[in-house]
Amino acid sequence: MIPLDGDGGGGLGPLPELRLVGCGSRNWDDVDLVAGRIRELSVRYRIAEVAHGAAPGADTIFADACRAAGVPPGDVHGFAADWTGVGLGAGKARNRAMLRWLTVSTSAARLGVVVFKDAFGMNPGLGGSEDMADIASREGVPVLVCSHDRPDRLLPYRQRLFS
Repeated sequence: MIPLDGDGGGGLGPLPELRLVGCGSRNWDDVDLVAGRIRELSVRYRIAEVAHGAAPGADTIFADACRAAGVPPGDVHGFAADWTGVGLGAGKARNRAMLRWLTVSTSAARLGVVVFKDAFGMNPGLGGSEDMADIASREGVPVLVCSHDRPDRLLPYRQRLFS
């Protein structure tokens, strides 16, 4: 079971509401891993709303898996980067917009970011997934990294992950 924040469901009452951002590698193609993690989360939480970076790979697989798990299509939000208007900073601008969406004006009991990426943190420079994880962690939002090369891991809260 995924340890996102708190113990999740399991009691007799309604499941706690969860608002999620999903991101990851554009080369990610493991639909089963993403769908499995979303199913695991949906056992412990009512996934109310989700956002993703609207890129091929992990982002769109995440969106499809959330819809398949019962998140209404109108509550699955894509944040496409404006590469033409913003230029090279578009990915980081998009990540900050997703973090604002995640943390502002929400009644959700739990917030989280799920990253689907192999070799997370191993690339020179700060990739988009690492940037999203870094800014979320600094805001105290739990970040779960799912990959093929390491077991799933919850990143430390409220600290800079990368220099």
